[in-house]
Amino acid sequence: MEINGVLNSQISDTNFSQGRFQFRFLEDGNAVLNPRDVPSNFAYDTYYSSNTHDSTNSSNSGCQLVFNQIGHLFIVRRNGQISNLSNQSSNAARNWTATWTQSDNICLDIRGSMGSGACGYNGVCKLDNNRRPICECPLGYSLVDPNDKYGNCKLSFVQSCDENGPNLGKDLYALEELNNTNWPFNDYERKNPFSEEDCRNSCLTDCFCAVAIHNGDDCWKKRLPLSNGRRESSVNRTAFLKFMKGDFPQNGPGLRKKQGIVIIVVYLLLGSSVSVSFVLLGVGFYGFSHIYKKITKPIVGNNNVVDTNFCKFSYEELLHATNGFNNELGRGAFGIVYKGVVDIGGTRNKLL
Repeated sequence: MEINGVLNSQISDTNFSQGRFQFRFLEDGNAVLNPRDVPSNFAYDTYYSSNTHDSTNSSNSGCQLVFNQIGHLFIVRRNGQISNLSNQSSNAARNWTATWTQSDNICLDIRGSMGSGACGYNGVCKLDNNRRPICECPLGYSLVDPNDKYGNCKLSFVQSCDENGPNLGKDLYALEELNNTNWPFNDYERKNPFSEEDCRNSCLTDCFCAVAIHNGDDCWKKRLPLSNGRRESSVNRTAFLKFMKGDFPQNGPGLRKKQGIVIIVVYLLLGSSVSVSFVLLGVGFYGFSHIYKKITKPIVGNNNVVDTNFCKFSYEELLHATNGFNNELGRGAFGIVYKGVVDIGGTRNKLL
């Protein structure tokens, strides 16, 4: 490889498109490893350098990077000297084996504030027994692309400041305690002195807080997206990650199961004018009322309970009725509309 040469990683074991990591041979004679921004190809901070640049004597700087037939990796300096990056070895069997690895712990060694780190945004990096990175999405998050295990993690719920009050945050959200875990950037507040309990409560009732990190008397509150997530025994931090109470359905985007009952409110935004929208809304409401007057029974019970013709379905019933949320009819500003069929009173009825 000559000066300014570049090698890009692949996205995954099965996707050979150019990925987020680079091995570059710079004009100053250094060989470096760095993450990058894929769309623009902008190189972020390096996490490895060969240190083969001499600012006082350019003849001591590297001019060529060589990976020869026996797997020996080295840099040739302008004065002819050799700087070995890997150990020389003879592989008579010509099998592929690793002769050089960098870095020893990529989860910790990527320290730049730009980019997502070793894993995607909001992910957590840890090492397996072979010192290879494992990327995980924390509770309340899932992969944007299920086929990219090193990719970004998306939030499974939306936190709104409109629903927050002094105690309402504690009613809607809970915190998962993660030991030896940290996202070192994206701080927007630091509190000191602050106890662990104070740190928890401060994040829980703050609609901007995604996670709080506590260590000693310090509490760091962080906003999304989280970057450079790492879990390692040497990380002397405790993370309190906020998530919404209740379960998150895997097959029904936008639906949340709470106490075995799912209540769905669907907003249909039809037409381009206010008058057309009101006409369609009136027709839809008449049809909806006409159907449900036939298939529902009035609720008999305490006089304080208001009668209603709206039906409540469990998440399992909705999953079955929509065939696993497979028939999507459309998307609006407030949600996704699915088609399903349910049996109510011995009659099969379409459900939107």
